[in-house]
Amino acid sequence: MIYNVVISENAENDIKDIYNYIKYSLCATKAAVRIADLIEKQIMSLEYEPERFSVYDREPWRSRGLRRVTAENYIIFYIPDDGSETVTVIRVIYGGRDIDNIL
Repeated sequence: MIYNVVISENAENDIKDIYNYIKYSLCATKAAVRIADLIEKQIMSLEYEPERFSVYDREPWRSRGLRRVTAENYIIFYIPDDGSETVTVIRVIYGGRDIDNIL
């Protein structure tokens, strides 16, 4: 089964912020492009078997089916829906941040 991947506005903003931070604050254009490409690749891989990645083990997210996959130091949070064959990417967050507070 192939899932339709939908990226939320928050997740789109997260990706833009990550790219801009790496490119402008760290002055690392090549690294910014590489990380953005890696995040995009991981997101698009969710078209196939999105449930292969682990459930986020904190409530209330666990009971909502929130899952996570990493792209280097970044965590992509998403919710798969078998009924509609859709994966919704909720957020993309640097792993060193206060994830529970951001979610």
